Amino acid sequence: NGSEKLRVLRTSQPLYTRSANGFSLHRSGVRSVDGASLKWTKSLEKRSRQANQDATKAVAALEKHCRKKTDKGGVKAGTSRERIVLVGLVRYKMDPSKRTLQRIQGAFSSENSNVSSSSTGAWGLLTPRRASIGGAVYVRMGNGNQLVRDPKASSRALASEKVRWSLHNIRSRVIKKQQYCQFFTRFGKCKKGDGKCPYIHDAGKVAVCTKFLKGSCSNVSCLLTHKVLPERMPDCSFFLQGLCINEECPYRHVNVNPDAPVCEGFLKGYCASGDQCNKKHTYVCPAYAATGECPERAACKLHHPKKKERTREVSTKASTKGEKKRRYF
Repeated sequence: NGSEKLRVLRTSQPLYTRSANGFSLHRSGVRSVDGASLKWTKSLEKRSRQANQDATKAVAALEKHCRKKTDKGGVKAGTSRERIVLVGLVRYKMDPSKRTLQRIQGAFSSENSNVSSSSTGAWGLLTPRRASIGGAVYVRMGNGNQLVRDPKASSRALASEKVRWSLHNIRSRVIKKQQYCQFFTRFGKCKKGDGKCPYIHDAGKVAVCTKFLKGSCSNVSCLLTHKVLPERMPDCSFFLQGLCINEECPYRHVNVNPDAPVCEGFLKGYCASGDQCNKKHTYVCPAYAATGECPERAACKLHHPKKKERTREVSTKASTKGEKKRRYF
């Protein structure tokens, strides 16, 4: 119906009159419909435009309906279609559960169509004993008429995964045992003890005592070391400023770039590079020491020392100490 309306409307064409000289055409106010002439008015034009729109919508709806029918038919055909698998030189039909493959009677590849379907010995030669299809392993049953998914394949995969995971754990433990305990190296003690901690406790890698460097450590049983070694010593701040004149300065005298990062090994208590290390050996946050603020704040692992504020003495006795009182009478 819609297509018929559209065809009828498209036959409607306006009439043109030729000029006197025959070189031009002028549209007249009369419209021809199936050979009959009608006076062209605004209402006729409006009705014609509306009918044209209705016909276009009807044709579009009809095409959409036909398209839906074809899509449904394609889906049904796809679901009902069985999966055919070629194993070796023989075609098999897979069941919906994907557990078994049944040989199709009389189905050979084009190269081996001359093989007799009644020869049972030929099936064993054409079909392999084990076949991998879609990641699953299938085993040949009997003379090759049927292939069944191997039930032991999943257990073997699980066992190999457990073996791989156990080897990974052993390797990770070996790697841990080859590392030094950062708590024992930094503080001289570890809560887990020597037997339970998986890391190495080496007394020769313990950090140097900062109080010992200042000459104020009076603890006889101090857990930190009292030996001056370049692998444990922090940088001399006066040397970096060019002001150190102490020939026996225990601190490290190395020209370090101001933008260099802090040495991670030194923070753990021991830097194997020693004087050859081109990183900073300091416990104080460089950003905090320069500006008084740290961008990382609580997440920063370095020390943020509190600056001592000088308090002005308000006592008149302290302010006039050593001076004679003046008398004006």
